Order: sequence, then C-alpha cells, then structure tokens
Amino acid sequence: MSPEMFGRIDDAKYQIGAAKMRNFIPKPQGPCENRAGFAFVREVKDSTKATRLIPFTYSTTQTTVIEVGAGYFRFHTQGATLMNGAVPYEIANPYAEADLFDIHYVQSADVLTLVHPNHAPRELRRMGATNWQLST
Repeated sequence: MSPEMFGRIDDAKYQIGAAKMRNFIPKPQGPCENRAGFAFVREVKDSTKATRLIPFTYSTTQTTVIEVGAGYFRFHTQGATLMNGAVPYEIANPYAEADLFDIHYVQSADVLTLVHPNHAPRELRRMGATNWQLST
C-alpha cells in the first residue's frame, strides 16, 4: 500500500491493503504470490571472505548456481554441491576478493562470459556436469 493511502481509512482498499509483506511478491494486477524459498546447501569455502553467487541455467531442467570466491569457482545444483570424490569440485579463477562484485556476466547456452575492468574477458564453459573450463 502506498504511504499516501495511510490516512484514507474510509477507502475500502485501505481495509484490505498491506503496508508490509514478507516473503511475498506483489503482482501489478493486485494479488500477491509466495516468494520462492531458499535452502542451505553448503557453507562457502571460506566464510570470512566475500563470496558471490551467479545463476547458470542450461535448460529448464538443468540449473546450477556458481559460487565465485577469491581464486575459485564451485558449483551447486539440485540442492547439492558437485563433488569430485569426497571434496567439492572447483576450478581456479584469477579474481581477488575485491574483484568479485565488479564482475559482469552474460550467458549463452553453456558458456558464461565474464568481464572485469582489471582482467581480460574470460569464458567459463560447461563441458559436462563436473567438467568446466575457464579460458581467456
């Protein structure tokens, strides 16, 4: 509800309106819908450092979240972390902690193009579930 409506107790919309909603998304037509939930999958590699999550959607049934940390990428899908034996699968990256939130990206099919002002453009390619390659 808009703050301009707070004094309009005579209006029927005031009686059914919401000034604050938590975990809902208002729709332009009037109703609201539940916000999608979150699930704890795994702690990041180092909780004392900044980490960024980037969505990667290969198809409607194959989605991945890429954990970008200082010097590494990790991959999470279907509520679990991709593993390489008993350890999480990860590949190296050249980005420092201070660089993470200045990375801009765009995805085309199975290629994620990453650009940063202080680094050469890079492509992160999905070759398979546990086969990702980063190239300049």
